[in-house]
Order: sequence, then structure tokens, then C-alpha cells
Amino acid sequence: MGATDGGEIGVHNPSTDELITAVPAAGRDDTVLAIDAAAAALPAWSALTGAERARYLRRLFDLMIRDQDRLARNMTRHVRQTRRLSRCPGSQVPLRDPGGTVSGIGAARHANLGLSLGSSRGENMAIPGLARVDHFGFTVPDLEAATSWLVEILGCEFIYSRGPFRSDDSDWMVEHMNIDPRAVMEELRFFRCGGQAILEVFGYSAPDQRETPPRNSDVGGHHVALYVDDIDAAVAYLREVGVTVLGDPTASHGPSEGQRWVYFLAPWGMQFELVSYPQGKAYDKDPSLFQVGGRR
Repeated sequence: MGATDGGEIGVHNPSTDELITAVPAAGRDDTVLAIDAAAAALPAWSALTGAERARYLRRLFDLMIRDQDRLARNMTRHVRQTRRLSRCPGSQVPLRDPGGTVSGIGAARHANLGLSLGSSRGENMAIPGLARVDHFGFTVPDLEAATSWLVEILGCEFIYSRGPFRSDDSDWMVEHMNIDPRAVMEELRFFRCGGQAILEVFGYSAPDQRETPPRNSDVGGHHVALYVDDIDAAVAYLREVGVTVLGDPTASHGPSEGQRWVYFLAPWGMQFELVSYPQGKAYDKDPSLFQVGGRR
């Protein structure tokens, strides 16, 4: 929207003096209107849960990623810096998913969702255009039972399903999935958790299927970590509904100081985790104090 008095400020290319665009020249009246609008919106925003706010932040992030090349071109024309710098305006700090900020609510936080895009580190990535973690996939013994648990106990949202998929006359499953050629992907279902994490859950039948989930100490061991605002309330809820929780929340130290975490088990034995750090981690407050790695 324009300024109330119609005033504009030209934005020029500093090298050629070319007029790139014009932006509103906001004055006192515009400032008062903006403050009043923010004050009016505050009650509704304050009433939203952390997950609901995260959805809005995620949408903003997605739009920035979608238009990052156009935004970088405009930034380059405006300030004449390199395209590499323009894709991460103002610094060499990696552009990150809003869910990865100290105040955001995200799931599977260990994955550092929203990896570097166009920063000095990002330019050297082995995979061109790597943007973020997209989803996490795992196989369950009973897809209907897993769906009920994910939706009714964890509160995930079912999105859609696909399948079945099979290849009875070729080695497609071996070549593309690295599984038995006669394996059948009976169905896969996608779930959204906390407005952010996407889980791809498979139901398979296969001649050589293993039925025991790996432990964290096994090669291929894994878990899904979910961020919660109040870990004590979340643990109490899980125990109340009969979920196996592995001990009490543990307080982290070192770069993860400020975080508490605890593991719990799905009915099929897979490990999940709750993490919480409402005031942020020590690393987030001053990364220069810590090196990569170390104990949690």
C-alpha cells in the first residue's frame, strides 16, 4: 500500500543511476497507522499456539525460498554486491527455516531444518541447490495402528496416501529402492506434525522383511525428535495415555545448555524424542564459544 500522502522514494542502481522502482515515503501518519494496526492484531496473534504461529513463519520462509533468485537480482542491482551475498542479505550467516530460530516451534530439530542457502558455506555444498530437509520416512508393521497413534496420541495431521506399488516382472524395486525385487509397498501415508515436520510412513510386505527396529546404537539407528513448549506437561500427557517414556527429561550441557530432552517409544518399538529449549540453547546465543560437535 502507498503512503497516505502519495509520496514515493526512488530506488536507483548506484552504478548507472537507473530507476529500479519506487517505494512509499511513509510519514508520521503512516507510522501511527502501522502502530495501531499492530496493536489491533496483537490479541489474536497472542492467542495462537506456537505451532499455529510457526505455520505463518513457515509460509513466509517458503515464499522467500521460492523467490530467492528474483530477490537476489533486485538486491544486486540495488547495492551492487555479488549475487552470492545477495542470496543471504547482510551477512554470511546461513539462511534458516523459521522453525530453527530460538523462538520458533519446529519438529525434528536435530536436522537443522533450512540449511544454508547461498552463503559462503552454501556455495560449496556438494548438492547444488540444497535447501532444507523435506521429510523423514520410516516403515511400520501396521499402518492403520500407526496412523491412529500418530494422529490420536501425537496429534499429527494426516495429509494424503499413495500406493500400492510393486514390480512383479522387473528389478525396479532393487534398482530404485534397494529392497527385495518382489517387495510390495502396500501404502504410504504423509503426516504433518506441529505444522512443520513431514513424516512419510510406509506399510510394506517383503520376503526378507526384518521386524525388529534398530536401536540408537545400531548402524542405521534413528529417531524422530519433536519440539514442545513445555516438556514436563508433554511427558505427563504421554504417560497418562500409556506411552512408554524412557526416564525423566535430561538437561543438556555445553553448546546445548538450555535444552531438555527425553525419549519415548512408539507401539512398534521405534524411538521418538521430545526436546524443548524455550529460552534457546547456549550455542544459539553465542556460536563463537563452541566448536562443531561435542556432547549434547
